[in-house]
Amino acid sequence: MANQSLFIFGLGYTSTGVARQAQARDISVVSTARRVQQFAPLASEAHKLLLFDPAGKQQLTEDGMQALQQATYVVTSIPPVAAKLYDPVLQAQHRALREAAAAPGCQITGLGYLSSTGVYGDWQGAWVDESCEPRTATGRGVVRLEAEAAWAALAQQLQLPLTIFRLGGIYGPRRSVLHNLQTQAKPNRSAARRGEQRFTSRCHVADVVQAVLADMQRRSLVSSTTLPAGTCEPQLQQQQQQQQQEEGGQGFTWPGLQVGSRYVDVINVVDDEPAPRGDVEQYALQLLRGSQAGGLPEDRSSSSSANQEPQQEQGSSSSSSSSRGSRRAEVLEEKRVRNDRLKAQLGVQLLAPTYWEGLAAMHAGSIAPFAAEDLECLFAGGSE
Repeated sequence: MANQSLFIFGLGYTSTGVARQAQARDISVVSTARRVQQFAPLASEAHKLLLFDPAGKQQLTEDGMQALQQATYVVTSIPPVAAKLYDPVLQAQHRALREAAAAPGCQITGLGYLSSTGVYGDWQGAWVDESCEPRTATGRGVVRLEAEAAWAALAQQLQLPLTIFRLGGIYGPRRSVLHNLQTQAKPNRSAARRGEQRFTSRCHVADVVQAVLADMQRRSLVSSTTLPAGTCEPQLQQQQQQQQQEEGGQGFTWPGLQVGSRYVDVINVVDDEPAPRGDVEQYALQLLRGSQAGGLPEDRSSSSSANQEPQQEQGSSSSSSSSRGSRRAEVLEEKRVRNDRLKAQLGVQLLAPTYWEGLAAMHAGSIAPFAAEDLECLFAGGSE
């Protein structure tokens, strides 16, 4: 990717992996962080760090704005903290991008937003893809959905292509059931909640990284392609819609977001096998005990959730089981998430098609997509 540059809003677990692998591809990186000192060891000529903390009244400096204008791709990993009108970080990012896009010589060819498959809500275990209606009823999911709509509106306003990456449960080095078992760490609240689900769509952080970089390359190639003489905007849009219909693409429209429109794309980043946490934990235990020499994990071939249809919840005479079932109905949103567009649109070949490959690689010592110093900075002082 010659002459490519990446601007990252919010250096965290996933985006640190993106930065590391971008540098490995000779892409210059500029990242923002609230705690620049924590990530200072990662700074280099190829990776510049900037302080950005709008909630703390710290906006981008003049140098930061110049770096944003010169970036060819911008990705944000900062999760929403409140509704759009009350989220200072979201508002600050949008202001900066409007200013950058209006500047002469702006180089931005595409935007990426890391969202969550949680916006799909409850589908009672059915398969969902990007054309499915978001049904989330949780506070976090609704705020995520509003943030997606805000980013989509900005992309359309600036006429910059945006990819919304809906990520499954992210796992990877120092952040997995394998690590929890090795360190006897208790799962966090989110992981404990997922432990009650029949289906959990997850993704290895290395696959999220390659999805983001594949989209960056896609946007760069598209921006460098010249239009045929005489092609005007309406004709181009009509050609794209016709191509989408021929490819069998479906578009779902909800306020502020049209999937498959010229400026907004939505791609699920998940692996091939939505599996309950219990299955994953069982395989991790087998790895740690040294009992897994090869083949499928115990019972995996017969109980793979990817090949099962969701079953109706069975009644129970036990009052405790009934209570648990009631709690599940209240707090869990069950679905299995497809990843066809990830493979077809971005050409991604999953490094960890299932949790089996992902955990086995980490057990063998892999820390991809990170370098050792990345993990040291990310988990300095026990921070996540």
